[in-house]
Amino acid sequence: MMKVVGGVYSEYCYDPHWHQIFGSGGRGAAALKVLGVPKVELHSCLPNNGERTVAASLNSYGMELHNIRSSPINEFRYTHPLSEPQWNKKPGPLECIGSICDDCIVAYGMVEGYVTLSGKTIIYDPQAEDAETPLDKIIISSERLALVLNEREVIRMGDSENYVNAAQRLLNNSGAQVIIVKRGPYGCSVIENGNIATIPVYQSSKIFKIGTGDIFTAAFAYYWSQKNFKASEAADAASRCVSAYAETQSIDAIVEQNVNNRKPILVKRKPKVYLAGPFFSLSQRFLIEEAKRALESLSADVFSPLHEVGLEDTPQEIATADLRGLDQCTAILALITDLDVGTIFEIGYATAKDIPVVAYSEGVKDEHLTMLMGSGCVCSSDFCSAIYQSIWAAV
Repeated sequence: MMKVVGGVYSEYCYDPHWHQIFGSGGRGAAALKVLGVPKVELHSCLPNNGERTVAASLNSYGMELHNIRSSPINEFRYTHPLSEPQWNKKPGPLECIGSICDDCIVAYGMVEGYVTLSGKTIIYDPQAEDAETPLDKIIISSERLALVLNEREVIRMGDSENYVNAAQRLLNNSGAQVIIVKRGPYGCSVIENGNIATIPVYQSSKIFKIGTGDIFTAAFAYYWSQKNFKASEAADAASRCVSAYAETQSIDAIVEQNVNNRKPILVKRKPKVYLAGPFFSLSQRFLIEEAKRALESLSADVFSPLHEVGLEDTPQEIATADLRGLDQCTAILALITDLDVGTIFEIGYATAKDIPVVAYSEGVKDEHLTMLMGSGCVCSSDFCSAIYQSIWAAV
């Protein structure tokens, strides 16, 4: 048996459309059932008047629901999977709302408060909410402890700008045996016994970002605690599961037969992405800014003609500066939703220079994409997928 502690929330995404009740706890518990754990208990904060709604969403996976404390269900609203979610955050530090003790616990941070944990094996993913709460307040006792963090969390908790140094310091001070640092499109790092293993991300034809971290933590917990994989092997299996989930938006896709033959993406250099697209209207500028923010949030260097060159010089000076910037990049993300002439020219220039091209093509008819696809450009009508694919093309 495995106990899961974590939130159950309503999740709404505008594009691609998604409206489900999962949250980290619900998704993690569902993933463990899909992977083959016979009995999974989910301990969460559930609404008194909405337990039937939650049960209808989660009971099909065969988990047992246990209410830590009655609480209205929170909704997280996304414009797209890489946008910051909107929700009603309560001010002030989190309070302790309960305690869990068992042989094997998978715990996610919750917005309602923190739960103290005692167990033989604990896999803890603090999320952004619990990262401000000292670990020694949450982890009361454990024989084996694995912490699953993203780069920002480990840098904050380990008090170092270098994520490896931060993870090593956290490993020394937390009592953990393993720290996993999730690094988005670059895979993850496994820090254990003074050693660092780099685990690749695996290719997906489409990337649905919401919930990928939850799937990773649950899959790692399963392979590490139930299948007795080494930490690096468990992280690799979890990375494959994330690839299958991100491609399909389905937890059911993470079964073993769907993940074994996935191809790794090997990072050889830091990505530098040329962001091509028109910026002559408010909507065009908004899209440029959103793409730039998304790329930079995933640690890519971005050359944006809007920000680096602007429109104040002569056409010849602008074109020369833009193309000089493009020559220095390792991939181009072209926003072609308006079929802007300048952007199409930049695509042709990049193709002639053997610079990989990813085109974000929402609303563009297939007949307008013939030359792009025929010359090896990657075309995606999904914003999140285009962002990830441009980074993978650049590394």
